[in-house]
Amino acid sequence: MQFSDSTFAIGLGALGEHFEDCQGRFGEFIAAAGAVAYLPTDGTNVPDFLLAGGATLPDVQVCYGIACHGANPQPFSALIRFEAKKNGEPVAH
Repeated sequence: MQFSDSTFAIGLGALGEHFEDCQGRFGEFIAAAGAVAYLPTDGTNVPDFLLAGGATLPDVQVCYGIACHGANPQPFSALIRFEAKKNGEPVAH
């Protein structure tokens, strides 16, 4: 998958063009604003990232994930935030 500057995504994947090149490095990734960061599982424990440049978008081999897309070139039309209630009760289970 390629992620534009109007996409937000999280999941399990690796940076690279082909599955065969990435199969030993799949780890958690996050994509936002044309940037992708992930932590490979190849034992190095060194995070890696790619940034969009011009017409080139970051390539990610995605095993599974969830993505939200805004309309290009418009970003998302709403901002949603979560806040804790100051006098709220704990959630019962």
